[in-house]
Amino acid sequence: MSSPPRSAAAPSDRDVLTRLWRRSFGSGALPRQYGIDPATLGAILPWTLLLAPDPAGDPRIRFRGSAFDSALGYPAAGTSLMLLFDRGSRPDLVRWIRLAQSCPALIRLPVTGAKGTSPASGSAVLTLMPLRHEDSSGRLVATLLPDGNADLCAPLNLSTARPVALEPFRGPVGPPGLPRRMQAPSLRVLPDPVRPPG
Repeated sequence: MSSPPRSAAAPSDRDVLTRLWRRSFGSGALPRQYGIDPATLGAILPWTLLLAPDPAGDPRIRFRGSAFDSALGYPAAGTSLMLLFDRGSRPDLVRWIRLAQSCPALIRLPVTGAKGTSPASGSAVLTLMPLRHEDSSGRLVATLLPDGNADLCAPLNLSTARPVALEPFRGPVGPPGLPRRMQAPSLRVLPDPVRPPG
């Protein structure tokens, strides 16, 4: 997999999902799948994925923006998100997806191209936002935004070069506590950053 053509640089406004997430705090409910106007996503729409679990809980791509058409080279609808990632990254990705749903939280994960790829390969950020849906649970909207004109090659890897950013849902009663195992220096809890030591 390669990223969209270099002429299709990632949008400079990368905070659309963050604004949608924070806007939902006052209602006390997660953003609703059918309450998001595609026009609201604007420039990030081509990099947007809608994920829904299959009966086994595997996150399947139900919708993908146009930037993924040339990147994948085959219809992505119905395929597993895990197929885009290296086997070594999949267990951690599953855990982050489950945390996004159970916490619930908006999570931004640093991503790189496959190990051993050319120097042209770059980095990206995978953002996960859990959704409220009338018929089922476990749905998320996700964006995979490359850094600048970075070229990504599959399989992708979760990166440890930057901390994961996590913003818990803050309803009328405030944010939930994080599991102790997630209280690590490699995790940045927003909007109060926790900087890694050193």
